[in-house]
Amino acid sequence: MPCFIYFIHFLIFPSLSYADEEGLLTRQNYQTERVCHFPESEERPFFIDIPSGPPPRSILLDTVVEPPDAKLEIANVRSNNLAQEQIHDWLSLEKRPNGQFLLFSNDIISQTSSTTTSVNSSLKLPAYPSSINESLLYVTVRCNGRLYPLLTVRLLTHNLHAPEWWIHGIRVADDSVAGEISIPKNSKTFGSLFDTQLLALDQEPAEHYPITFSVDPPLNKYFSIELGNRSSLPINEQRIGMNNNYLHKYYLNY
Repeated sequence: MPCFIYFIHFLIFPSLSYADEEGLLTRQNYQTERVCHFPESEERPFFIDIPSGPPPRSILLDTVVEPPDAKLEIANVRSNNLAQEQIHDWLSLEKRPNGQFLLFSNDIISQTSSTTTSVNSSLKLPAYPSSINESLLYVTVRCNGRLYPLLTVRLLTHNLHAPEWWIHGIRVADDSVAGEISIPKNSKTFGSLFDTQLLALDQEPAEHYPITFSVDPPLNKYFSIELGNRSSLPINEQRIGMNNNYLHKYYLNY
């Protein structure tokens, strides 16, 4: 009889231990597999435009996650045209107990001399001039073990040199660019070109920062723009005093 009782106890105790372990695994799986919701992005995904090189620790996103106790972290940051090793540590995430979390840019500390350091923003495009004048950053977060594409950041370069406007060989201010074209009454104008004598000059490289023109509605139904021949420009480049390699030269015709 004692042997029989010992045998029963031997069978029961391992069974109870297995049940406890199974319950623990179930609770852990429940915690990691709960679906996360980002209420403020359900109607419209998060998309923001920011200029290159914002102040260090700039807040890009301030929002909430449900459930509030979700385990949240940045999974990865990808770009359409920047190297992964350049951007992998650009962003940080800070979560609070009520479900609110912040996404902000990291500080980049550089040694400018043996005694001096500088703090700069991580969100910075390659130095000017560069073929990259904007970049899309795709931010994916891991929430309770699942991946969620959360945010797209469009990083834009600064326009370092605004175009200069010239009419009939005279430079004019941006807010006073105006001109008149006289078209004879009852003349056959369909398909004709009309010289505007309007010229735009830009010091930034044309191949990377092109100037574009368009006609606003409803006039775009009747007029289009054709760029003039460089050789017909009425302005002396030496008198303008700009480097020919950094000029956009357009002669407009309607």
